[in-house]
Amino acid sequence: MKAVRSVTKSKQISDVLFYSIVNTPQGHAGYTYNQNGQITNLYLPGILRKKLKNLLQGDPRSKNRRKANKNIDRKIGDYFKGKSVDLRFPVDWDPLTPFQKEVLKTVYNIRYGDVKTYEWIGRKIGKPRAARAVGNALAHNPIPLVIPCHRVIRCDGTLGGFSAPSGTKLKQWLLDLEQGLN
Repeated sequence: MKAVRSVTKSKQISDVLFYSIVNTPQGHAGYTYNQNGQITNLYLPGILRKKLKNLLQGDPRSKNRRKANKNIDRKIGDYFKGKSVDLRFPVDWDPLTPFQKEVLKTVYNIRYGDVKTYEWIGRKIGKPRAARAVGNALAHNPIPLVIPCHRVIRCDGTLGGFSAPSGTKLKQWLLDLEQGLN
């Protein structure tokens, strides 16, 4: 019985989340991360600061702990200033389904400025007819930018969807930013 309590206690400690709000030229972005330094959620600009803070604190694990990770803050800020930065931070993959993990891990490795299609992702994971399912997995991406789902478009060259606050308008803006058009 002690071992079970010990494991439970240890799990609770690692489940504590911290959050940070980053001021960008486009507005406030925010993220949560666990004690292992893994990002758990990221919210893109387009949400009022007060609402963003409520979202970040809303996870019962967050315990209202604001603790900036200066490396993440700086890189997110630099990204929105048009600098080519590597945003591949450690990610908490545990809450995702096996299919979501497969899709999102593939997207995680798409480089800055590259664009792939939903179909390409499907083929890459060995499911060439799963473009729609790939899109659905991307719609539930908890960590956009770090898992750069904005870099995935339809095979006809149109944007497809984007679940950020301003939708495909922000997706196009992000793609243009990475192409040096902003």
